[in-house]
Amino acid sequence: MTIPTEKKLLSKVKMPHTLLEVPSDDEDWPDDPPLVTQAISYIRDFAPFIDNLNATWKQGEDKEAYVMARVGKMWPKVHVVWDDRYSDFALTRFVFKGIGSHLVEKLPTAQYDGSYYGVFLNFMDKLDVRPGFAKYGADAYFDKYGRVVRIVRQKVTCCPGDEGWEYVKMAFRGSLVTKITAVEHLLGLRGIVGNYVATASREQLPPDRPLRHLLKPFTFRAVEVVLAATRSLFSTKGSLH
Repeated sequence: MTIPTEKKLLSKVKMPHTLLEVPSDDEDWPDDPPLVTQAISYIRDFAPFIDNLNATWKQGEDKEAYVMARVGKMWPKVHVVWDDRYSDFALTRFVFKGIGSHLVEKLPTAQYDGSYYGVFLNFMDKLDVRPGFAKYGADAYFDKYGRVVRIVRQKVTCCPGDEGWEYVKMAFRGSLVTKITAVEHLLGLRGIVGNYVATASREQLPPDRPLRHLLKPFTFRAVEVVLAATRSLFSTKGSLH
């Protein structure tokens, strides 16, 4: 991290599919060499994207062991083993104590099954997905103690113990993670807050202004990160697309 040296208007690039603009240089972190950027863009735009939906796991095959056999040497040491990832109680923690807490809504009226709160993600059903992949979207309902009561997906209601219950929980979790990653994290935190705080401090505050020095640790590499996201995530054929 460097000490600010100048106040200036920054050249910018447009973030695809948004109204946001991103500075094209970061005062703390050099951009990738042009050849690297061009190579990444070429791979993104022209490399074939092939989904093999015919290959599947064999009966009794350990999926986690298969993955770890290939990436285990790169995997950080696991200090806490968390085995309860898929239970109904795990979903309660995930929503009320984790990344979904800001999306919890109190239902306006009493419900027949004791539902008191809801997290509503069925609007994501409108998003297109590649052929062979399941659609996003699911509405989850919880009682006043945070216990999941039912999940509604594609106009079908599923309750604990029903056939397909584990599947709709997975669909809800996946929709929740995708929504928060794309909207709150990438657009909200990276594209708007980090991007524009860094831009405003460099364009509007003199380098010796205490406020700019105060903001500096909180905007370190903010521009470079969102610039990389502009190229690899938000672009047409990018990861987010």
